[in-house]
Amino acid sequence: APLPGIHQAQSNHLNMVNDVTQTQTCCLKKFADQFVLFDNWSGEGQIGAFRSTGNSSNTGVSAGLNLERRGIDWRHKLTALADYQRTNGVTTREQFLFAYEPNYQLNDRLFIYGLGQYERDRFQGFSSRISASGGLGYRVIDTDSTQLSVKAGPAYRRTSFLNGASTSDIAALAALDFDWRVSDTIKVTQDASAFVQSGNSTYISTTGLEAGLGGSLSARIAYAVEHDTNPPAGAVKTDTLTRFTLITFLIGSITEQEYDVAFEVLIIRK
Repeated sequence: APLPGIHQAQSNHLNMVNDVTQTQTCCLKKFADQFVLFDNWSGEGQIGAFRSTGNSSNTGVSAGLNLERRGIDWRHKLTALADYQRTNGVTTREQFLFAYEPNYQLNDRLFIYGLGQYERDRFQGFSSRISASGGLGYRVIDTDSTQLSVKAGPAYRRTSFLNGASTSDIAALAALDFDWRVSDTIKVTQDASAFVQSGNSTYISTTGLEAGLGGSLSARIAYAVEHDTNPPAGAVKTDTLTRFTLITFLIGSITEQEYDVAFEVLIIRK
């Protein structure tokens, strides 16, 4: 028969193994639970940069991220954009945007939306502009090749200017989102939005064309126009941005996300 001391040591060893196993199981469960947060997320990310020297010195960077999570009734959208440029040692563009939009599906076409958005654009005269909106949306067209949705609702906007002043306004938001896959390799997109309010209204339009080049490589050209009816003193009313983008699509097997990495040539006109 085993000696009492040996039996006690074996018992302690088994308890220690059980404790380690339980700890490992708990840690693995927590690790797995974190990935559940990424279930059903899809999207694209893009980053580009340029530099030129000679008669003028230009350095710029542009980055963007679009993520979407689809559930049975809920859809969540995250958007982040950043554009930065320096010319001859002087910053000539500095624009940042972050937006979160949850949607709740009422039926196959009608949905309720919410929107929280933050912007910063020193060259449009404001250090921050915070917008919040909620209302109704409708999917006018929803087929495999074509999607068109519209939405509208009341909005609240708070703008902080570079001179330290700030304004708070009640506005109305109207927007549309159009995607048309012309063929297996050609896609046309159109996004437009309007914040209408007393004082300064904002209208934004972005038109894009995407063409597959073979394999996982495609090219995209997009033209964006932003118009403020009454911008701060020293800022122009209309700002435009043209992007030519080469895109490589990668698919993550764990998070089931779709990314694109973009190398951009930016043409900025004001």
